[in-house]
Amino acid sequence: VGAIKAETLVLTGDSDHVVPAQNSRNLAKAIPSASLGVIADGGHMAFIENANEFNCCVLDFLAGEI
Repeated sequence: VGAIKAETLVLTGDSDHVVPAQNSRNLAKAIPSASLGVIADGGHMAFIENANEFNCCVLDFLAGEI
């Protein structure tokens, strides 16, 4: 992953019990130019369970605000 050149957004839910948020933190640290978004009270399905916050994170990233 250290060879990834594209700007990258790594999103995680802080309550994900399938893939712990620490895994996403580690991944974001390993990718140059990666941004990390953590969705409060988000589980593994945060993109559905917390759709508004998830979408805001993606839009902010695309707008260069993260």
